[in-house]
Amino acid sequence: MTTKKPAPAGTERRFALAAEAFGKAAKELGKRDFAKAQELFDRVIEDHAEETAIVDRARTYRRICVKELDDSSEAVPKGYESILARGVVTHNLGEYDKALTLFQKAVEEQPGSQDAFYCLAAAAAQVGDTGLALSSLGKCIEIGPGNRAQARADSDFDGLRETEEFIDLVYS
Repeated sequence: MTTKKPAPAGTERRFALAAEAFGKAAKELGKRDFAKAQELFDRVIEDHAEETAIVDRARTYRRICVKELDDSSEAVPKGYESILARGVVTHNLGEYDKALTLFQKAVEEQPGSQDAFYCLAAAAAQVGDTGLALSSLGKCIEIGPGNRAQARADSDFDGLRETEEFIDLVYS
C-alpha cells in the first residue's frame, strides 16, 4: 500500500495565486479587452513561471491577444458587434482617430443604436470634433435618455463639460 504525500502548503498557495491571476486575464480576454488581457497574461508568465501548465495556457492566450491587436490595426471587422467591439478596444488603447472611423461604421450598420452613437460621441470628443461629439451624444440621449447620467461622469467628455451645449444635453 502506498500513501500519497500531501503537497506542501506553499505549492498549493502558489498554484492558487497563479490560477487566480490567469482567471483575471481570461476575464479580460472574454470582454475582448485584448490589450489588458495581454498585460495580465504577461504578468502570469513572469510571476508564476513554476506553474508550467498555467503558464503554457497563458502563453497560448497571449498569442490570441497579440493577433487580435495586430489584426485590429489592419482590417475593418465585419458586422455591427465586431465593429463596435474593435472600436472600443481601439478607443481604450488611445487610438481615437481609428476608433472614430470604426464607430462611424457601427452607426452606419445600426443607425438606431444608442451604444454606437455614445461611442462615436466619446471618440469625437477625444479628437476635438465638438460638433460631431455633441450631435452624436444628442442622438444617443434621444434614443436612450438614461445615457445622460453616464455622460455626466465619463472622462471622455471632459473637454466639453463647460460648453453650454453639453450642459443643456446632459443636465436638462
